[in-house]
Amino acid sequence: MTTQPLTVERAAVLVRAALGRQVAGYCYVASEAIFHLAGGKRASGLVPQVLALGPKHNAKYDSHWYLRFGDMHPESNYMSDRILDVTAGQFRPRLTRADYARGRGCGFLTAQPSKGARVIIAAAEKWGTASDSFGE
Repeated sequence: MTTQPLTVERAAVLVRAALGRQVAGYCYVASEAIFHLAGGKRASGLVPQVLALGPKHNAKYDSHWYLRFGDMHPESNYMSDRILDVTAGQFRPRLTRADYARGRGCGFLTAQPSKGARVIIAAAEKWGTASDSFGE
């Protein structure tokens, strides 16, 4: 894994590129990879979220993982509604703000990146190295 954390935006771009068209079923490991590439909760401000999916989502899986920015609204005690979901494209109809609001914050199953997240991180780092050589 990279020694310096990436920005959240850069980590998301690289993970999305590493996934290609394969997004269904990768929400957990993709979210986990972004979280770790961006330096974890303290460095990135990201909070892992899980959402129980209902029948309206016609989803293959029972739950969906994504990231929420952990900043608080300045005039309230409410968590930000800014969401980062690089696998959102798998849903028809798309998830709505109300759907995401039903998600709950929770940690990943392991403190270190899982095997699946490590595979995505390695692929994302290759994408980053390739794009760096083209001056992006």
